[in-house]
Amino acid sequence: MADLPFLLFPRPQQAARAVPPGRAPTFSRPTPAQQQARLQARFDQIVQSFQNLQATVAGIDPEQVIVLETLTASVENVAKAVVQIPGLEWLAERELEEVSPELGFGDPATDTTIPRRLYALMSNQNGMTQLLALWNDWVTNPTQRARKNFGPFKQLFALLREIRRWSAQDRIETTGILERWREAVTVRTTPVSFEIEFWYRGQQAQRQRAYAEIETLVQGLGGRCLDQATISEIFYHAALVEVPPAAVDQFIDGIRNQNYAQLLRSESVMFFRPRAQSSLGLQAIEPVELDFGARLRDQPIEAGDPVLAVLDGVPIENHAALADRIIVDDPDNHSPMYQAGQQQHGTAMASMVLHGDLNGDGPSLKRRIYVRPIFHPDTFNLREITPPNRLLVDLIHRAIRRIFEGDGAQPAVAPTVRIINLALGIRSSRLIVKSVRLRDYLTGSLGSSRFSSSSVLGIELCR
Repeated sequence: MADLPFLLFPRPQQAARAVPPGRAPTFSRPTPAQQQARLQARFDQIVQSFQNLQATVAGIDPEQVIVLETLTASVENVAKAVVQIPGLEWLAERELEEVSPELGFGDPATDTTIPRRLYALMSNQNGMTQLLALWNDWVTNPTQRARKNFGPFKQLFALLREIRRWSAQDRIETTGILERWREAVTVRTTPVSFEIEFWYRGQQAQRQRAYAEIETLVQGLGGRCLDQATISEIFYHAALVEVPPAAVDQFIDGIRNQNYAQLLRSESVMFFRPRAQSSLGLQAIEPVELDFGARLRDQPIEAGDPVLAVLDGVPIENHAALADRIIVDDPDNHSPMYQAGQQQHGTAMASMVLHGDLNGDGPSLKRRIYVRPIFHPDTFNLREITPPNRLLVDLIHRAIRRIFEGDGAQPAVAPTVRIINLALGIRSSRLIVKSVRLRDYLTGSLGSSRFSSSSVLGIELCR
């Protein structure tokens, strides 16, 4: 019998009956008068909050992130409507967990949950004042036709569940950073590093101001910024920072008392999250009883450029399974950091990609493969790790860009590659999201293919 893979299925669960294609579910909604009674004070409070803020030293109007949550349906073309209002800037839109019928939305007699969506806008006082004026127009004359290009706001108001400012709690609540900080302060011997993801701003000057503000606050805590990266195609702007354990103690105490540190209240920050890093434990090497010469004798390598790349640790280039079959490109000079016996995971992955299970008798790849090291040994030589002073999303992006476009004066190093093996585990779900968006951007799922117009690029992501 041929060897076939095991198929693992999840446990069966009861689920609501799916809606047939083309038939969107219908939900009841509150009236405009009910929306006004519930939300008018929220709008007024946000407008008032701007009046309590002082202009920055640079003379720039203070800004706040305004979050609008909607129920029952998504609203099209919100971003296009936002740009019509000076002082408002579109930041993000994302799906949230569905909720039970509430606030006049849906039917409480059913068990059907309601879709929920978040829209985030950056606003100054002028932008918020104009948004309030649109709201007042709608609640006063809900049947009146919206002005040209402003129709999405009318639908937003009709579906509005909540309007509020993005808070310090939002920045830490779902990222796992609080757990990481609590773990870190139990050690109290080394600085604590973590990632700060900014709201992506369209103008470079805005991004520079956001980073400068964070750098000043971090340095004021006795810390420093280790790395910064911007990937405009996936709306990514982030910094990697480290602060003393005492500063983390202050963060935790402030969170406990609802008195958040100034860093956690920065309006330019979307999320604080644990530093994304992958680590692979080094193991004692056991001898392998396998005649590689006999295994590969009748499978010579053929001429031709590589079509497959591996992003992993540094492999042993003269290993019997890899000799003359890999092209190692090590621009970050990770190879000298390894000692004898430590080049484990990169060697194993390169071999697996080339030959599959060495105990089997399947054919090996006929082309050489391209290998880019993104791991190196840690300080104590116990693990292979991704660089602790680099943002991992940016490291992966730069490695792939080097393959297809080049790096600085260096032209593309392996433009014929069509498959990339990136086998690493990531604890942070936020990094998974960004990595998947990075993959989609590279493969063309977010539009035309970035690096290839004729082939699809595959990237394996693990967690």
